[in-house]
Amino acid sequence: MTTIYGTNPTAANDLAPKLEYITRTNNHHHVRPGLATRRPWKQMLDLRSFHFPRKIASVITRIKTNIVYFQTNYTILVLFSVFLSLVWKPFALLILLALIGAWLFLYFLRDEPLTVFDREIDH
Repeated sequence: MTTIYGTNPTAANDLAPKLEYITRTNNHHHVRPGLATRRPWKQMLDLRSFHFPRKIASVITRIKTNIVYFQTNYTILVLFSVFLSLVWKPFALLILLALIGAWLFLYFLRDEPLTVFDREIDH
């Protein structure tokens, strides 16, 4: 059995499935529904909607419901705070770049398994 790993496709038919996959990834129709679930900021920050729960058990249910309902808003807040922290602390940006570089090296650019303290790490 011959292997075709690492060979270039020669026929136009060989490229068709790969090009179809690339054109599907460029389709931005799946991004809009995700952004559409963002709730209005006024609704999220409305102080009149805050009430003390009657039972402690209902607190967990209310928190879970709130997290699911405002999930996109919370994600935007976290990403914005990470962005601001990287802008205000450039050293953190350097650390992030070093971690990304180390991850890329360890994940993609190695041919043999990683060995740490005479133990082989293959996953």
